[in-house]
Amino acid sequence: MEHGYDIEPHGHSKGDAANWAFFPALPLIAKALFHLFGFSAAGALIITGKVFFFLSIYWFMKLVRLYSPDVPAWLAGVTVAFSPYAIYGNVGYTEPLFLLSTCSFFCFLKRKEYVASGLCGAFLTSTRFVGLAAIFSYAIGAIKQFHSKADSRSAILLGLLLIPLGLAIFMLMLYLVVGDSLAFSNVQRAWGRAPQNPLWIIDKGLRGSAFDVYSTVTALAALLALLALLLQRRHALMVFSLICSVVPLMTGLWSLPRYIWWQAPLLLLVAELLHRSRSAFLAIPAALAGLWFMYFSWFSGKGFVI
Repeated sequence: MEHGYDIEPHGHSKGDAANWAFFPALPLIAKALFHLFGFSAAGALIITGKVFFFLSIYWFMKLVRLYSPDVPAWLAGVTVAFSPYAIYGNVGYTEPLFLLSTCSFFCFLKRKEYVASGLCGAFLTSTRFVGLAAIFSYAIGAIKQFHSKADSRSAILLGLLLIPLGLAIFMLMLYLVVGDSLAFSNVQRAWGRAPQNPLWIIDKGLRGSAFDVYSTVTALAALLALLALLLQRRHALMVFSLICSVVPLMTGLWSLPRYIWWQAPLLLLVAELLHRSRSAFLAIPAALAGLWFMYFSWFSGKGFVI
């Protein structure tokens, strides 16, 4: 926000880290507050994150109304707001913007507003690399309409082309700044991240530390949820969360739970489960206790939270 993207690596003890790994959508939006209202960089990020957190709750309620109308709106809102991982909606991270973009993307796709859906997809790909999963979900959601209605084809194609636009602009920016359009991927070696066999990571995680076991169990729970989406024939939702879960898993267990529990399709399943089991009155206090633990860990400087 303050100085833009690094010209060359300089971080970490080896001097091999740079900020190229962080996608530009949230910092650019927060930078507007930074300049217009004179906030500090951290303050601008936190305020921007909170605004997006509020909007993501609202759009998740709209998503639930479209995809599962029996679930009451208040329960949908609580599912996001009281999640133990809701902490990331209040500390200036990209999670709320990612959830907001995901919910709006799927809402517009469901309503066959393809250009609007594609624009939301562009925000997804400028927020995280896994936002490219929207391309496959979009194709699944629009393919029947493309074959049945010729007058919709131009809008469908335009929406599809818009989705990777966010990533394309970021890659162009990196090329102009550092001469490497894939710098966001290549710099991951500074954090020891490289694609590996996810089955090997799961096996290793189950035999690792308590946090590794927890992260692995979280990943397995997400995979079971994906199976549920598949059985329910919610293919567009399933493919999106499959990519958004497996890609981070392939690079390790670090931060994996927060990547998983800010996915709209999985949160939709949680809301449906709470509604059908009538267990919200038990789950809400448990979730709040988990949220308190996450805040306590954050202010205690625990690495697994940050």
